[in-house]
Amino acid sequence: MKQSVDSSFWEHVDPELFLENDRGNSTRETTARIVRELCPASMIEIGVGTGIDYEDHFRHIKGLEYRGVDISVAFVQRLIQRNGSERFQYGTFDDLTPASFDIVYTKATLEHQPSFIAPLRSMLSAARRCVLINWYLPPGDDEHLSYNEAIKVHYNCYAKTDVVGTIESSGWVLSSVVTVEGSTNELWILSH
Repeated sequence: MKQSVDSSFWEHVDPELFLENDRGNSTRETTARIVRELCPASMIEIGVGTGIDYEDHFRHIKGLEYRGVDISVAFVQRLIQRNGSERFQYGTFDDLTPASFDIVYTKATLEHQPSFIAPLRSMLSAARRCVLINWYLPPGDDEHLSYNEAIKVHYNCYAKTDVVGTIESSGWVLSSVVTVEGSTNELWILSH
């Protein structure tokens, strides 16, 4: 099931400044370490944004065949100007094809979806070996859904039991939850 997400907010965000304050988030290096251990591998990053993870970490990993997609045309254009067109393209969770990458990674994107179910299932379907989800609003005991009508952006914290249930019903398991000192993020490692 495709779900529509209004991307107009992201088109007005300055790609030179967006998330610069999060550049040093320690879960980024932890994610890169895990990806390094899985190489050689192919990987897609959904919601590449301004490319912080690629530019600071992923492009330096030997044996990593990387692809990044984003719903913001402005972000993708910036990435192509800085890094070349072969790795970056406009796209959404709906564009993933089954079993197309060893690793599927996203950071701080599921929280902005109307529901996590369809995007998560797309990620699980596209991954051959591993799914990495870096939550900035980690799932908790209860679901807390929020929508900012003025900018048309969701800020959702999902119920952990619902997210894990979707993972398990798709034949995957939540094999590890990594927290890193100095960050409120949770990095979920999914495998089958």
